[in-house]
Amino acid sequence: MYRQHPPSEGGSNIRTLAKARAGVACLLIFGVAMLVVLGPDLVGVLYDARYIHAGGLLVIIALLQLPQILTSSYDYSALAAGDTRGVFVMQACRASIYILLVAFGAWHEGLAGVFIGQALAFVLNYPIAVRLARRHHAWDPRHDLVVWAVTLVLVGLAFWLHEAEIVAALANS
Repeated sequence: MYRQHPPSEGGSNIRTLAKARAGVACLLIFGVAMLVVLGPDLVGVLYDARYIHAGGLLVIIALLQLPQILTSSYDYSALAAGDTRGVFVMQACRASIYILLVAFGAWHEGLAGVFIGQALAFVLNYPIAVRLARRHHAWDPRHDLVVWAVTLVLVGLAFWLHEAEIVAALANS
């Protein structure tokens, strides 16, 4: 898509890419939202009582997918432009930050620390992905703002609907 519609050529290419990115984001967010809303009930239907705490974990894991939707296409713009070095640097930074924060979180807080480390890694990696996207004129701040807002709404909804399940899942892991 980025090869056929380079964002650096502006105008209609940027609109085409924005529409495609928005469509994919809506589809992915819908799937995550369904898991956030129905997660504990889904686990309750599919599994026996031994897995009761998996519902809260499913909600957390679903929420952790949302930040990935933000930057899921930015590296493709760099690859389409032939910037493999930029993608490598971004992925190396992303992996280093992720491993460091997840390991630190696991060491200090167990499973809850793993989830917190993963969320912090996504937040800290966001500017790196934006830098690469801006270099290739692929950054879409409106899309990112909408996805961040939806993420915050879904996090609030998850805790409003399933706070007890989430706390119990983290306490029993």
